[in-house]
Amino acid sequence: MKPILLVTVPLLYLFTSCTATSNQYLASEYQEPEQRATISILPIQAEVFFEYFPGYAFGKLENDQDGTFEQYLPSFIERNTQADVKEILTAPHLEGENFELKELPLKSGDTFQILAPKENTSLTSPEINTRFTLILDQFNYQMYSIETGGGNYAGHEMETETRLKFETKYLIWDNQAGQPAAWGKVNSVKRYTVLERKMLFQQLLDEVFEQILSKSPFS
Repeated sequence: MKPILLVTVPLLYLFTSCTATSNQYLASEYQEPEQRATISILPIQAEVFFEYFPGYAFGKLENDQDGTFEQYLPSFIERNTQADVKEILTAPHLEGENFELKELPLKSGDTFQILAPKENTSLTSPEINTRFTLILDQFNYQMYSIETGGGNYAGHEMETETRLKFETKYLIWDNQAGQPAAWGKVNSVKRYTVLERKMLFQQLLDEVFEQILSKSPFS
């Protein structure tokens, strides 16, 4: 694994004139997607950042899902865009003091919080110099049950249905400008059955990452 150094570049950015769904933003200066963009991927994990953010709720995957970002996401991005994924950024390559809890605006007027690089930071090095870094934060699967059905009258009794949900916050960081290019919170939900478990995990990831790519600065 090649070392990643955190360096700074000039910042010219305002959180204005954004286009979005209710939970996703793409800054106006990125409306024309970059062709053949280079990308790194950073899953925010406790092993890197707990020392600096001890009270933060970090993302977590189960043991059989640990290869999600390393094995699945790079190939998914390259299949569905013209971008080239160069690296997964992991513990040996990151400096926690170069990150902060950042408040970003949502279309509703609310904000959401994400762990992100400080302004003017570039997650690059001479060995790995990517234009964008896709940061994934507080990612997790949730299994829960809900009551379904048409009511209490005969033939329409309530039934319990188990569902599986995957959600994540994300931020696409422009390493060249040292600023956020896109951000949001996305999720997908499927009815859960044991026999379809493996397929459901992949379908949920597909839908979530399709949402991210639909509001990205690369095509």
